[in-house]
Amino acid sequence: FVDVHDDSDKSTPRSAAGSSLAAMGAAGAAATMPRSAVQTDDKAEIRRSVKILVDETKAPKSADQLLATYSGREEELLSHLNNMKAKQSKSNDIRSLVEKTNAPKGADE
Repeated sequence: FVDVHDDSDKSTPRSAAGSSLAAMGAAGAAATMPRSAVQTDDKAEIRRSVKILVDETKAPKSADQLLATYSGREEELLSHLNNMKAKQSKSNDIRSLVEKTNAPKGADE
């Protein structure tokens, strides 16, 4: 008599199989999450980031105006604002060094 349900020769240990199933279940749950909920969270985070960067860079337009102009291209807006912040920071660093060293030329020269 041969036992057809013999588990002794399975290559995947039970704990690994259980972990895989748990991971698949978690991935499935994330995939079934309503897309609008994920997009809403992303939009709220982008809005917060834009407002902070607009305040830090003293951009000539408000965050709401910029978000309206860049509707659908918010990542591009964030990129521009981050570049603007980096340039301003670099310029401020140069001005500070010019003042500290009493350089004969100004920071703009």
